[in-house]
Parts: sequence; structure tokens; C-alpha cells
Amino acid sequence: MGVSSLVGISFENSKDIKAENPIVQHLFAPDPAPFVYNDRVYVYTTHDEDITVGGFYTMLNWHCFSTDDMVNWTAHGQIFSLDDLAWANDRAWAAQCVERNGKFYLYVPVKAEESGICIGVGVSDSPEGPFVDAIGGPLIDEGDWNDIDPTVYIDDDGQAYLYFGNPELRYVKLNEDMISVMPDDNVRFNEKKYKGLDEPIEVCTFANKIDMTVESFGSGKSDDSASYAEGPWFYKRNGLYYMVYPAFGASGGENISYSTSESPTGPWVYGGKILEPNNCYTIHPGVCDYKGKSYLFYHNNILDKSSSFHRSMSVEEFSYNEDGSIDPVDQTLEGVSAVANLDPYKRVEAETIAWCRGVDIAHCVNGGCNVINIHNENFIKVKNVDFGTKSPLSVTVNAACASADFNGTVEFRIDCDEDLESEVSDNKELLGEGYDIHNTDVNSGDLIATVKVGSTDGADKFKDITAKLTESITGVHDLFIVFRGTKDAPDEDEDLADDTGMFKFDYWSFEKAPEPATPTPVVTAAPVATAVPGEQNAQATPSPTPVAKVKVAKVKGLKIKKSGKKATVSWQKASGAKKYEVYYGTNKNFKKATKKIVAKNKVVIKKLKKGKTYYFKVRGFANDASGKKVYGSFSTKKKVRI
Repeated sequence: MGVSSLVGISFENSKDIKAENPIVQHLFAPDPAPFVYNDRVYVYTTHDEDITVGGFYTMLNWHCFSTDDMVNWTAHGQIFSLDDLAWANDRAWAAQCVERNGKFYLYVPVKAEESGICIGVGVSDSPEGPFVDAIGGPLIDEGDWNDIDPTVYIDDDGQAYLYFGNPELRYVKLNEDMISVMPDDNVRFNEKKYKGLDEPIEVCTFANKIDMTVESFGSGKSDDSASYAEGPWFYKRNGLYYMVYPAFGASGGENISYSTSESPTGPWVYGGKILEPNNCYTIHPGVCDYKGKSYLFYHNNILDKSSSFHRSMSVEEFSYNEDGSIDPVDQTLEGVSAVANLDPYKRVEAETIAWCRGVDIAHCVNGGCNVINIHNENFIKVKNVDFGTKSPLSVTVNAACASADFNGTVEFRIDCDEDLESEVSDNKELLGEGYDIHNTDVNSGDLIATVKVGSTDGADKFKDITAKLTESITGVHDLFIVFRGTKDAPDEDEDLADDTGMFKFDYWSFEKAPEPATPTPVVTAAPVATAVPGEQNAQATPSPTPVAKVKVAKVKGLKIKKSGKKATVSWQKASGAKKYEVYYGTNKNFKKATKKIVAKNKVVIKKLKKGKTYYFKVRGFANDASGKKVYGSFSTKKKVRI
């Protein structure tokens, strides 16, 4: 409950560990807005509901997630909703959060019943929320569609700017209170009455407009129209102001482009495209710097390729050129590298997740959030967990269970076999496959502990349950928390609202092995040295105990046997290898190849395409004493036509 404690320990061992896109899987969380505070990255998102009403985006609330390693994300749940705005009734669209004077302000576009889209403000004492209506009505209401997607930046001189708009880019200056607009020659105000409010309130009804030229924003659907579409992201870096935004090209959906200026209010100069679209029609940028790296957040529909109304956020690392320009970035499923390891000896929230299947997250009766709707073979993956040089003794889970009838257990496994798609594709054949981008064998991996979850005398009565480790573990590993029991997930035609799962899961932690006691020195009389003629008296220096090096042999004997759209790949066991990486794809140089990690020396590759030639290669690996992966040489490349 609350933010988990993620502490870096020997991080140098995890440099090759990547996140996986999209970075949230238990709900559709688009329109990411990153915000760095107290050495954590918070990301605020909208929420595409599972059931779409009226064939259009159905969005009722906003959510928050945070991380300090860029690969494991803690869900803080719903932090603001339309229900918190008495005057709003629809369209909880893209928001952004900023901090000033110890308060956190969330700027949100919503539909008012008596007007068009308006911009409101939520306020909180914590970046995790909850937020409440800061004004009691809109901040901006121009009476049209344009007042969407607010972005706020506080400049070095303390002046705050709020940009917004679709299809025009507009802005106002904010007063220091962050909830009122600063008057100027172009800004207008009027009193308006809204449903749910006793009296009319004064709102900004006309904002400053930016000239929408091709020179400022590039050419869009025609040579003489600007490409800017919506969703601006405004910030400053090294004295240069950036406007990053979804843009239209000559055809297709939105891409992400950018413009720059030497002034916070323009004129703007078009910089170019940063990210091309895929099958999803919309896209939404958010940019931040964190621990010396630059990140671009965006959304696509990779979790549900059949619908542009079910979008999820992803993240890529990028860099600036010396002149401040930004080179194009690719959408990937691989994501970004970790910037810290996770400490399993501190309390870790169950809702701290790199990847999950089947589970959901809800606010907990004790505060914060917990994992719910747990069924047989659901799982949570946590990346780059650093167990150190000594194995832990036990693991504790905090859970609540109304009944022991389901025989629920929590298994802790390391390094399960995974089959990840290697690229974000807009191939129409893939539409609707959804979670198939990440296949995990929850029966693989080393089982290190099993915790039995019996009745805790109440569905919301949480208790600590501890189990001893059955296998020793050291070093850095991916941890898979696998749930078992006799209750499977309900069928789609059942009433999902009545399903509560087997139990609720709040947090976990491992017990560290005690350090050996430091012996108390015993003072004794110094021995008298006896001189030996012809020799010098010298104290011998003991030789250090040699550390066994891990060596992994080259994989040999690679064989490919095809059958329909499947290929059985086998090879001889490689000396020293604990697991194997199998690479395959249609490019002979393995560009954008798919990687599958397995423990055995045989694997069946499915869903290959007839008429295509596939290339295969395999290498073994093992972890050394520090947890760092040691690789053997690749096998000879083999190819087969399906």
C-alpha cells in the first residue's frame, strides 16, 4: 500500500535488462504524461474502458503509475474522475500534472453539459493523489472542441504557461496560484453557469492563438496545411523551448513531430518527425529526463490491435543532438533499459509490475492499492530483482482471503521461459491477438518458494504469510509470482462484476540471511622472532581464494524440422549453459528477429508463415556469482522454408 521501496544494489549487473512495451497491461492506459518528482517518474494516464459506448472513446477517469527503475511500475490506481467534477459529464481526456509550492495540479479536459470541451484543474497534496476539484468549475471554456489536451510548464522566471488545442494550438499564462488565468490583451473572461454549481463563475473564454503555418509545424494532409493535430507537450531544455505533438501526414494516422522556439510563445520552427504511427489512429507524446537519460512516452493499440479505442502507453529512450534536434525513434516491444535494481528485502507492493496476466488492481481498504481478481495461472513479473551474494531464507506475502476452498498458493519462480514478439507491427493478420505479444510458460523457471494462502477470516482482512525457500538463489533475476488454485478465470459470458478471484494480494518481501557475527579479537603476547642465518624474516601473504569463472560452450548440432506452420528446433546441450536464447526471423542478418528463452535443448516455434524462409540460431547462457549473464557462442545459422 503506497509507493514500494525500490533500492539499487549492484546495478552494474543489470545493464542489459529491458522493459517491455506496453508498460501497463491490466487496463488500457493511454495519453501518458510523465512527471519527475523526488527521484521517481510518475506517469498520469487516461483510461480507455473495456466496453466502448457509442462507437467512440469511452473515458471516465485518470490513473497514475510510478517507477524508479523504468522497468517495474507501481500502480496508484484511479486518482481523479468525472465524478469529482460536479459540472462535467463526459470525456476524461489527456491530462498533465505539475507541482508548485508543495501542491500538485492536474490539468484535465472534460465535457461540460452546458458547453463544449473545457479545461479543469484537480489539486492534491501528493503526486499519487487523490485529486479534488481545485476551482469548482472550468479554468478555460471557449465553447468549442478546441479546449483539449492541456500541457503546463513553469519557466525559469516562475511564469507558468498552459498550452492546449485541437486543431489549433492556443495558450494562456497562469497566475502563481496555478488555478487562474493571467489577463493580457488577447485573453477574455466571462461569467458562466454550470450544472451542479449554485452561482455563475468567471472563466477564460478566449485564449492566445498560435499561427498554424507550415513553417512552424510542417505540412499536413495538404502542402499548405500545418501538420499539428492535438496533444501538445511543452517544455524547455538548454534554453530552447520544445513543442512535441501528434501530427497528420498526407495519409494515415497521427505521428509524433516537434517544433522549437527561442521564446515560450513562439514563433515556432518545425523540427521534423520523431515517431511514425502504427495501426493505431491516435498517438500522444510525453517527454522527460531521468537519471541522465531522455524518454519519450506515447501510446498505441498493441494490446488490442482490433480497436483504436483500446490504447496503451509505451516508452522509448532517445537522445538530443548537439544542436538540440531530435532524430527519429522506432516503436518497439523491447522498451528501455533498467536504471536500477529492485531490492527484494524491502517491502515491495504487489502492484509493482513489469508484466502481468489476468490480474487487476484496486484501491485497498488499508490505503494504497492491492492486486485482485487472482485466478489459477495468473502471474506478475518483476524485473532485475537483486538477491545479492547470499540466498534469502524465506519470503512473506500479505494477503486477504475469505475462504480456503480454492487452495490458493503463491509461487515464486525465477527466469521463466518467455516468447516475445520483436517488433510493433501493423500487419492486419495480427489484429485481435492482443496478449500473444508476450507468451510466458508459468511452469518453467526455477521454483524457489511456495506460499499457501488459507482463509484470513475476511476478504479484506490482510495477514502476513511466510514460507521458507526451497531453493537457494543469488544474483540478479527476473522474478515471476505465479498464482495457483482451483478457481479459473470466468468465461467472457459470465458476470465478471461478481467475480472476486481467490484472494487479494497487497505486498511481498524476502528475509535476508543474517551476516556472520564479527569475532571479538583476542589479545595475546607477540611471539619472539627467531633469526635464521642467510634468510630475511618475511610474513607470507596468503593467496586469495580463486573465484570459479563461468564458461559456456558454443551450441552445436542445430537441427530444424518443419511441420505445417511449426518448426521444431533442437541442438546438443552446451557445456555450462543453464538456458538458451533461440533467435528466428525472416531476415538472414536477424534484423528484428524474435527471441525465445528456454531451459531445454528443444523448442517448438509456432505461427510461422507459409512460403517464408526463416533463419535460426541458438546460444547458451548462465549467470555468474554476481548474477551477470555469461553467454556462449552462437550456433551455426540454419534456414528452412515453411
